[in-house]
Amino acid sequence: HNISGTSFIPGVDQSVFFSSGSNTVHKSNETIKIIFYGRPPVPRNMYELGKTALRFVKAKYGKRVQILIAGWEEQTEKHTPYNFKHEWLGYMPYEKTGDVYRESHIGLALMATPHPSYLPPQFMACGVVPVVTKNSGNEWLLKHEFNCLSCYPTAHNLAAGISQLIEDPVFRMRLQQNAIHHTQKFHWEQTFQQIYDFIVFGKLI
Repeated sequence: HNISGTSFIPGVDQSVFFSSGSNTVHKSNETIKIIFYGRPPVPRNMYELGKTALRFVKAKYGKRVQILIAGWEEQTEKHTPYNFKHEWLGYMPYEKTGDVYRESHIGLALMATPHPSYLPPQFMACGVVPVVTKNSGNEWLLKHEFNCLSCYPTAHNLAAGISQLIEDPVFRMRLQQNAIHHTQKFHWEQTFQQIYDFIVFGKLI
């Protein structure tokens, strides 16, 4: 369109999303907590796919895993995950989300559109390993088997990725440490400064 543009790396609110280290140490017989960003009415977040994958995981591991679902206030019979026990957290206050993430080990955040969700970087900053759907538009940020697991969008593939993180704590902890380190340089102040400089001064960074 004969106009200039710029790009930016998403920031992370470091006052809310940071690692306390409690979820990055392997403990024998520890319950693995999985946080699912579940928004039933929003097609791009593929709620039914995530729900089915978690049903497979819960059937395989039983009490060894605890499933938390957050991101949408309403829980109706239509939206309630079926055939497995879970905890529905609803739409949490922004300031409280970091506390939940720091107690979790694996984060399921699905996105059908090319842009990345803000959830995976927030997970990563708190030491949660994201399990995401494979998307070539996100590979600059979400690096498979480095700071996340990127799976083809089928319930069996997602469940297999989650299972790998449960079964191999050394692998999971390596991804956790990479994710924490990777997001420490993500600051909204720098991002907004870059956008401001572009708008006001036409600077391309």
